[in-house]
Amino acid sequence: MESEEFVFGKIVQRHRLGLGWSLSHLGKQIGNVSAPYLNRLERGEKRNPSFTLAMDLIRVLNIDLKEVLFSLGYTDMEIDIDDQTTSIDEIIRVNDLALKDEDFQIELHYNEKEKLIHIIRALTHYISEPYEQIYQVIEESEQFKSLLNERSHFSVSINGNEYDVDIDSDVYKRIDYLRDLKESISTSLHERADIADIHDDSFTLDLPDKKVLCVKYNRQIKVVSLLD
Repeated sequence: MESEEFVFGKIVQRHRLGLGWSLSHLGKQIGNVSAPYLNRLERGEKRNPSFTLAMDLIRVLNIDLKEVLFSLGYTDMEIDIDDQTTSIDEIIRVNDLALKDEDFQIELHYNEKEKLIHIIRALTHYISEPYEQIYQVIEESEQFKSLLNERSHFSVSINGNEYDVDIDSDVYKRIDYLRDLKESISTSLHERADIADIHDDSFTLDLPDKKVLCVKYNRQIKVVSLLD
């Protein structure tokens, strides 16, 4: 379950765009709420909408209440709203999902879940229109792969210099929380006063509970292994 992303704002944005509404139009539907405020809400910059506003958004956008509760962390609450058949979209959105193999698992975030839904929809159309839909399936799959790859790539600015950091898959497969690892690496790099003086060489970073071996080449830093 994601804790750092404000998923409710993304749910609002998805439903608003699905209806073809502008921010201004949505604001008028719920009582003249300003477009800038709604934009900040969708972007996650405003995280404390009033209960009344949240319920108004749910009502006018016809948002699934179960998905909203799940996004707010109420994963154990059972709600029997109706007896309609549950859609695949709902199953994906209101459950914790993870990609697994023998060595590790990666929990899917909101954007990755939405891309997975797009892939399933494209596959459904592919069954009836294989020639027309095959490129859509490939495109959606590549975008899904890119979203996962973004987890292990990030940039960090140190003393005015921008560095591209890449975490090797053998490293993040052994880590429970990749986001925490990225934050720890970023913090440790900022604490290294000599980072600019390292030229095409390896160095170690001391993280809160582990050490990692890094290789620096120009403005690129590769985290290659965990050290015992």
